[in-house]
Amino acid sequence: MMKKITLALLFAFVCRIGFAQLIESKKIIDSLKHDLAISKDDSSRAMTLMRLCLGYRSLNIDSGQFYGREGLNLSRKIKFPKGEAWALHYLSMTQESLGNYPKALEINLIALKIAEANDLIDLKGRLLRGIGGDYIWSKDYSKAPDWAYL
Repeated sequence: MMKKITLALLFAFVCRIGFAQLIESKKIIDSLKHDLAISKDDSSRAMTLMRLCLGYRSLNIDSGQFYGREGLNLSRKIKFPKGEAWALHYLSMTQESLGNYPKALEINLIALKIAEANDLIDLKGRLLRGIGGDYIWSKDYSKAPDWAYL
Protein backbone atom coordinates (compact mmCIF):
# COMPACT_ATOMS: atom_id res chain seq x y z
CA MET A 1 0.00 0.00 0.00
CA MET A 2 2.79 2.40 0.93
CA LYS A 3 4.53 1.60 -2.35
CA LYS A 4 1.41 2.55 -4.33
CA ILE A 5 1.08 5.84 -2.49
CA THR A 6 4.75 6.63 -3.06
CA LEU A 7 4.45 5.84 -6.75
CA ALA A 8 1.28 7.93 -7.06
CA LEU A 9 2.97 10.90 -5.39
CA LEU A 10 6.05 10.50 -7.55
CA PHE A 11 3.90 10.36 -10.68
CA ALA A 12 1.98 13.48 -9.63
CA PHE A 13 5.24 15.30 -8.93
CA VAL A 14 6.72 14.36 -12.32
CA CYS A 15 3.52 15.40 -14.11
CA ARG A 16 3.54 18.73 -12.29
CA ILE A 17 7.15 19.41 -13.31
CA GLY A 18 6.44 18.43 -16.92
CA PHE A 19 3.36 20.65 -17.02
CA ALA A 20 5.29 23.58 -15.53
CA GLN A 21 8.02 23.15 -18.16
CA LEU A 22 5.40 23.04 -20.90
CA ILE A 23 3.85 26.29 -19.68
CA GLU A 24 7.30 27.92 -19.46
CA SER A 25 8.18 26.74 -22.98
CA LYS A 26 4.95 28.21 -24.34
CA LYS A 27 5.68 31.53 -22.62
CA ILE A 28 9.13 31.62 -24.21
CA ILE A 29 7.67 30.80 -27.62
CA ASP A 30 5.04 33.52 -27.27
CA SER A 31 7.78 35.99 -26.33
CA LEU A 32 9.87 34.94 -29.34
CA LYS A 33 6.87 35.33 -31.67
CA HIS A 34 6.40 38.83 -30.30
CA ASP A 35 10.09 39.58 -30.87
CA LEU A 36 9.76 38.27 -34.42
CA ALA A 37 6.79 40.54 -35.09
CA ILE A 38 8.67 43.66 -33.99
CA SER A 39 12.14 42.80 -35.35
CA LYS A 40 13.29 45.34 -37.86
CA ASP A 41 16.57 43.99 -39.16
CA ASP A 42 16.82 40.70 -41.00
CA SER A 43 19.67 39.21 -38.96
CA SER A 44 17.63 39.63 -35.75
CA ARG A 45 14.64 38.03 -37.45
CA ALA A 46 16.80 35.13 -38.61
CA MET A 47 18.16 34.50 -35.10
CA THR A 48 14.65 34.72 -33.62
CA LEU A 49 13.37 32.20 -36.17
CA MET A 50 16.15 29.85 -35.11
CA ARG A 51 15.30 30.26 -31.44
CA LEU A 52 11.72 29.36 -32.33
CA CYS A 53 13.04 26.26 -34.07
CA LEU A 54 14.81 25.29 -30.86
CA GLY A 55 11.81 26.17 -28.70
CA TYR A 56 9.44 24.02 -30.71
CA ARG A 57 11.89 21.11 -30.96
CA SER A 58 10.36 19.26 -28.01
CA LEU A 59 6.79 20.58 -28.37
CA ASN A 60 6.04 20.32 -32.07
CA ILE A 61 8.86 19.16 -34.32
CA ASP A 62 7.03 20.16 -37.51
CA SER A 63 6.80 23.74 -36.27
CA GLY A 64 10.42 23.61 -35.17
CA GLN A 65 11.49 22.51 -38.63
CA PHE A 66 9.33 25.19 -40.24
CA TYR A 67 10.93 27.99 -38.22
CA GLY A 68 14.39 26.50 -38.71
CA ARG A 69 13.96 26.42 -42.49
CA GLU A 70 12.61 29.97 -42.46
CA GLY A 71 15.66 31.10 -40.48
CA LEU A 72 17.96 29.21 -42.83
CA ASN A 73 16.35 30.67 -45.94
CA LEU A 74 16.46 34.20 -44.55
CA SER A 75 20.09 33.82 -43.49
CA ARG A 76 21.05 32.63 -46.96
CA LYS A 77 19.07 35.43 -48.60
CA ILE A 78 20.85 38.14 -46.58
CA LYS A 79 24.22 36.35 -46.77
CA PHE A 80 24.45 35.86 -42.99
CA PRO A 81 26.74 32.82 -42.52
CA LYS A 82 26.50 32.86 -38.73
CA GLY A 83 22.72 32.59 -39.02
CA GLU A 84 22.97 29.92 -41.69
CA ALA A 85 25.27 27.76 -39.57
CA TRP A 86 23.13 28.15 -36.44
CA ALA A 87 19.94 27.39 -38.39
CA LEU A 88 21.51 24.20 -39.74
CA HIS A 89 22.63 23.23 -36.24
CA TYR A 90 19.12 23.72 -34.83
CA LEU A 91 17.60 21.83 -37.77
CA SER A 92 19.98 18.96 -37.02
CA MET A 93 18.61 18.94 -33.48
CA THR A 94 15.09 18.47 -34.83
CA GLN A 95 16.36 15.47 -36.80
CA GLU A 96 17.95 14.10 -33.62
CA SER A 97 14.58 14.48 -31.86
CA LEU A 98 13.06 12.36 -34.63
CA GLY A 99 15.82 9.76 -34.23
CA ASN A 100 17.16 10.51 -37.71
CA TYR A 101 20.83 10.63 -36.71
CA PRO A 102 22.32 10.14 -40.19
CA LYS A 103 20.41 13.21 -41.43
CA ALA A 104 21.39 15.17 -38.30
CA LEU A 105 25.02 14.23 -38.94
CA GLU A 106 24.80 15.33 -42.58
CA ILE A 107 23.33 18.70 -41.58
CA ASN A 108 25.88 19.22 -38.78
CA LEU A 109 28.76 18.54 -41.19
CA ILE A 110 27.46 21.23 -43.55
CA ALA A 111 27.12 23.65 -40.63
CA LEU A 112 30.67 22.82 -39.51
CA LYS A 113 32.07 23.80 -42.92
CA ILE A 114 30.31 27.16 -42.68
CA ALA A 115 31.47 27.67 -39.07
CA GLU A 116 35.08 26.89 -39.99
CA ALA A 117 35.02 29.14 -43.05
CA ASN A 118 33.70 32.04 -40.97
CA ASP A 119 35.72 31.50 -37.78
CA LEU A 120 32.62 30.83 -35.63
CA ILE A 121 34.56 29.25 -32.75
CA ASP A 122 31.69 28.94 -30.24
CA LEU A 123 29.45 27.24 -32.75
CA LYS A 124 32.26 25.02 -34.00
CA GLY A 125 32.64 23.53 -30.50
CA ARG A 126 28.93 22.77 -30.28
CA LEU A 127 28.96 21.23 -33.72
CA LEU A 128 31.91 18.98 -32.93
CA ARG A 129 30.11 17.68 -29.85
CA GLY A 130 26.92 17.26 -31.85
CA ILE A 131 28.71 15.35 -34.60
CA GLY A 132 30.31 13.07 -32.00
CA GLY A 133 26.88 12.51 -30.46
CA ASP A 134 25.35 11.75 -33.85
CA TYR A 135 27.99 9.09 -34.43
CA ILE A 136 27.31 7.61 -30.99
CA TRP A 137 23.54 7.58 -31.50
CA SER A 138 24.10 6.03 -34.94
CA LYS A 139 26.17 3.35 -33.16
CA ASP A 140 29.25 4.25 -35.18
CA TYR A 141 31.44 4.24 -32.09
CA SER A 142 34.71 4.12 -33.98
CA LYS A 143 34.25 7.66 -35.36
CA ALA A 144 32.67 9.31 -32.31
CA PRO A 145 35.87 10.01 -30.33
CA ASP A 146 37.44 11.72 -33.33
CA TRP A 147 34.69 14.35 -33.19
CA ALA A 148 33.51 14.56 -29.62
CA TYR A 149 36.87 15.36 -28.06
CA LEU A 150 38.50 17.72 -30.59
